[in-house]
Amino acid sequence: MLPLLFGIIRSYPTEECAQASGTDCTNCMSVRGNYKCGWCSSTKQCVPGDENGPFIGTCPDWHNESDAVCVKESSIALPNPARIGVLVGIIIVNIITFVFWYFIFPKLYTDPAASSEKNGNGL
Repeated sequence: MLPLLFGIIRSYPTEECAQASGTDCTNCMSVRGNYKCGWCSSTKQCVPGDENGPFIGTCPDWHNESDAVCVKESSIALPNPARIGVLVGIIIVNIITFVFWYFIFPKLYTDPAASSEKNGNGL
């Protein structure tokens, strides 16, 4: 029973694949020996599996050594925190400018001729 159990455990090389996880597809594919690891692009994890997919669970973006290539993770650059901060700053400045020119500035500056006509002074 113990050899059978040991064989089942070794057929799912979770530890060996996990050591390559968090790196990239190429490092995951470089795990050699009796280990069968594949790269899940959606979770960015190296997990045990074969050409049919991961042994445990599912992965819609599965790649293993039968692919012979590691696909580029993403061609779309996601915004990093610095870019988001700059964008938020620009939006805040634009909102403040809008509020000033449309609500505050008209109250600060009034045309003297228009205000005297309102008051009926006509001077």
